Amino acid sequence: MVNEKWIRNVLDSYELSERLKSKLFGIAFLRIDKLNINSFEGYYGYIAHLVDQFSTPWIEKHALRLDSLLKDTEQKVHDIISTEDNSLQNIIEDEPDEEYKQNKNIILTPDIFNSFKGEFEDDTYAFICKLLELNKSELKLDPNTFLSSIIDSKEKIKFLFKKFGNINNLLDILKSRKIVYIQSNPFNIHLGRRRYNGNPLAYFREHKQCYESMTRQQLAKYDSGLHNALSDCNQLQIAIPYSATTLSENDIKKIMDSYETAKAVPFKAEKITGFDHKTIKKVWHKFNLEIPSETIKEKIINLYSICNGNASRASKIARISITTILKYWRKEGLSIRKPCYQKDIDYNYSYIPPLKEERRKEIIPLYYKYNRSASMASKHSNYSTQTILNYWKEAGFKIRPHGG
Repeated sequence: MVNEKWIRNVLDSYELSERLKSKLFGIAFLRIDKLNINSFEGYYGYIAHLVDQFSTPWIEKHALRLDSLLKDTEQKVHDIISTEDNSLQNIIEDEPDEEYKQNKNIILTPDIFNSFKGEFEDDTYAFICKLLELNKSELKLDPNTFLSSIIDSKEKIKFLFKKFGNINNLLDILKSRKIVYIQSNPFNIHLGRRRYNGNPLAYFREHKQCYESMTRQQLAKYDSGLHNALSDCNQLQIAIPYSATTLSENDIKKIMDSYETAKAVPFKAEKITGFDHKTIKKVWHKFNLEIPSETIKEKIINLYSICNGNASRASKIARISITTILKYWRKEGLSIRKPCYQKDIDYNYSYIPPLKEERRKEIIPLYYKYNRSASMASKHSNYSTQTILNYWKEAGFKIRPHGG
């Protein structure tokens, strides 16, 4: 569908008679539809070609047209450079002179964009103007591509604006983070990765005016990267202190819905919902939802008595690493068995292995108790099978053959 406003806005930027404007409008309307031109840049380029054809004297048909903006002014100049003009050499040369470089500018200029104000909501229009200023002062991207991509992506801009909500907040984020590039077709702003150096709280405080009025849930939605960084560094409580409040039905529903998404891990649910993991645990407990970490802990503690403190055996039964099992046993203050091959290491720094004579008194009776089976004796004692066999051999006992 042909955009009539774009055609009229471009034609209005030229000093043409009403009769010629009407004629060019009719031609452009038909040809743009037939040529399937969709972008504003395409509209402008084609209409500029028409104006050139109908307004330039015949003798200048083969001249080069240059639309430019005079430096330090807002005045547009439509120059005609013909074969009689010395300035043509500046364009043909590989290295144009400095004056040409400084004066040459763009076809799409911000003042032409002003004629499109009626097509945007006030806030969105103000946001785009701010982006143009930011591009001019800091980004210094190709303004032709930059402006045309903005105009061609109104819906995308509305989405971005809705996400950030406030022009000043968005611009503060844009200035504080390195912009890698701005993509066109579709329009998108790609921001560089922030380096917190292990202290995202410092960044949070530096831009406090953006974040101070937000809840954790709002921060997670508005700037998920910062929220996750604060949570990972255990600084979220300092940045946005948790205050006990009565949860609404919608909040409870959101926490319940996050159970499957987060795979029942409270810390993952914290990043999804924006609520503190302690609050999430309470809600899940209230509705009898199982939290794997607590179930695993209980299982590991029970294995201590079943495996007689043998972490290796407990690891095989539970299919959990020995390191994890030992960690939970230490937290509960349980005595950790010392491996027979690590003579000088005491895992819980309190367990003292019995002396050789004491070991002998404990191991010798096991020969009769477990019917000469060293493997059975090992399962029900704190000693390895090989240690038991060594003491039995030393005592002169007949060793039962394996499997016998």
